[in-house]
Amino acid sequence: MDPNYQFCCYVYGTVKDAAGNGLEGVRVQAFNEWTTNPPALTKGGAELGKYDIPIGSEVVTWYVVIVDQAGTQISPQVQIQWNPDEANGFRIDWQRTY
Repeated sequence: MDPNYQFCCYVYGTVKDAAGNGLEGVRVQAFNEWTTNPPALTKGGAELGKYDIPIGSEVVTWYVVIVDQAGTQISPQVQIQWNPDEANGFRIDWQRTY
């Protein structure tokens, strides 16, 4: 969790290749038992590989994954226990291992 993140309420971070370079156009998706957010695409240019997903201000368990163009999960699932009273944002950085 990041209590210093300037905006509420987001999951954010980066997606990088195995060499540590940012990747553009990767789909990052957050969901919980009631809601599935549309995938956020990682950015290009000066913000290469960065993403941010608004998740709302309710206390809830969120799950975050990387998905392919068909919406199929292609990464491990990360679980976060979201509480906006504790932090404005939750950072998850992803990196390919191959």
